[in-house]
Amino acid sequence: MGPGSTGSSVKSVQWALKDMGLYGGQLDGVFGSLTSGAIQKFERYNDITPWTGKFNKKVKDKMRLMGYKTGGLANFTGPAWLDGTKARPELVLNSRDT
Repeated sequence: MGPGSTGSSVKSVQWALKDMGLYGGQLDGVFGSLTSGAIQKFERYNDITPWTGKFNKKVKDKMRLMGYKTGGLANFTGPAWLDGTKARPELVLNSRDT
C-alpha cells in the first residue's frame, strides 16, 4: 500500500501512526504525503531501511510486534479492542494491502 491508495486499510494505518504520535493529519483513508511522511518517520525510528514511505511487509511486521494486529477489516470506525484490560488498542490491518 502506498501513495494513491484509499480505503479502510489506509485509515487503519493512519490511526496507528496517529496513536504513535507520528501522523497529524485527518483519518480520511487517503494515502497522501502526510501518511507517507509518517511512515518514513516510523521507518527511521524503527531502523527499517530503505525508507520508502510505503506500508510494506517490514512496516507491517514491526507494527505487529508493537501490538497491532493484522487481518481483515470492514467498516472501520476506530480501534478494534481485543479486550478491555489493555492500555493500547489493537489495530486490525488488511493483510492483502501490503
